[in-house]
Parts: sequence; C-alpha cells; structure tokens
Amino acid sequence: MGNQLYEYATAKAMAVALNKKLVIDPRPILKEAPQRHYDLGLFNIQDEDFGSPFVQWLVRWVASVRLGKFFKTIMPFAWSYQMIRDKEEGFDESLLQQKSRNIVIEGYWQSFKYFESIRPTLLKELSFKDKPNAINQKYLDEIESVNAVAVHIRRGDYVANPVANAVHGLCDMDYYKKAIAIIKDKVENPYFFIFTDDPDWAEDNFKISEHQKIIKHNIGKQDHEDFRLLTNCKYFIIANSSFSWWGAWLSDYKNKIVISPNKWFNVDAVPITERIPESWIRV
Repeated sequence: MGNQLYEYATAKAMAVALNKKLVIDPRPILKEAPQRHYDLGLFNIQDEDFGSPFVQWLVRWVASVRLGKFFKTIMPFAWSYQMIRDKEEGFDESLLQQKSRNIVIEGYWQSFKYFESIRPTLLKELSFKDKPNAINQKYLDEIESVNAVAVHIRRGDYVANPVANAVHGLCDMDYYKKAIAIIKDKVENPYFFIFTDDPDWAEDNFKISEHQKIIKHNIGKQDHEDFRLLTNCKYFIIANSSFSWWGAWLSDYKNKIVISPNKWFNVDAVPITERIPESWIRV
C-alpha cells in the first residue's frame, strides 16, 4: 500500500503542477514485475481514471519497448510518450517541470518533497471511502479517547527473506527502546497500540508498558484497517516501512510526534532528509 501511495502522490503533484489529466494504470508496467493488489481504490480519490483499454495497452507497449534493446526501431508515435523512471537518487525538481504532452512515470518516488505542496488535497483524497467494521470502530473509538501511540514493527520478509533483509535491514529493540523513552518523556499517559505483521513475536518480545495493545485481528486482506487505525493515532514510532511512514504523514493531529529510524535502507542513495520531514525525530 505504501509504495502505491508514493506513486499516486507524486503523479498527482505532477498533474497539478503541469495542469494535466492523471491516468492510473493499476497493473505493473512489465510482465515480470511482482503482481500487487491495487489498494488505491480504498480511498476517496476523485479523479481515479484508468484510461481506455487502448491507452493502457499503448502505455504498456511504449514502456516495454523503451526499456527494451530494440527501442530505436519502434514506430515514431511512441516518442510522444515520455517514460520517466525513478533513479532512486533523491528529489528531482525537473519531474515537476516536464514539457512533454504525455508522461508515464514508473518507480518508487520516495521523497515527500514531490508532493508536500499538495498535502491538503492528499489528506482529503487519501481518506477511506468506507466505514470500519464493528471491531475496528471499537478500536478507533478507543484510540481517539487516549493519548494513542502507534508503534509499527515490520518483520515478515525483512526477517524471512535474506535479500530483503540485506536491502532493508531491521529496526532492532534498541531503536524501539530509545523511541519509547522519548515518547514517555514528552507524552502524558501514553497508550501504545502495536501494529505488526508478526503478532506472535510481539506477544513474546514486545512488553513495553502496562498500557499497550497488540492489534492482531486485521492480518491478511484486512491490513488496510490497521492503516486506518494507525493513521488515527496521535503519536508515532514508525519502522523503516512505507506503510507506517504514510500512516504518520497522513495524521492531521496538530501536536503529533513522529519518531523514525535514522537509517531507511542498509545502503541508500536517497538522503534521509528527503525521506523524513524535518519536524520528525530521527533515532
């Protein structure tokens, strides 16, 4: 979900800056790309336009030949589409100044600087269309009644997949202990709500307060409900994960505190100051 939000937010900012229509293709551009569930349909996106089947096919074809070794032999009209891939080197201001008639973007675009200027619009559009079910409404009411602190623990593939672990690394207990100490120093009577893809591990290893709850009923296809609950907290201890990054960024609580790891990837070409807003606390 988090990566899709980055892509949409950047594309929306481009559409606003360049006065263009935004067309979303919910499928991967390349066939060999991982197949992901389309999550943006959960939100109040007003101009969710998937384009005609022909436009979707054309964009996919242009992208494939542009990325292929025989691109010089393709038909001339393909060049009316400019394909821009994220170099993953940080904020590129020229993205918001493109002159091409039709632009296709592909990549992660994980810098808030692309879309900070349209934050009010994104806060409206990235709210949920549907109301929560009964159990999540109960948790939502509880979260709103206390000084709720969202704690996100990302394990899953970060632990099980050696490649993912080598790329992302893992936020260790030392990080969480330091972050929790900061929250306890700054927040009166904090109540910790723990969001994780490994609730069994959290039950055994993450006892941080008498006032804590591990949210474990939304595992699987209902993980967007975790996102809703997380976003409605007042304070945040996030992992090196786009899921909790967006949960914290979309919070509109005036006095929110967000604590983030100072290192997002084991090796990262993007400066941490472009991933993490200046007002957040890096540990």
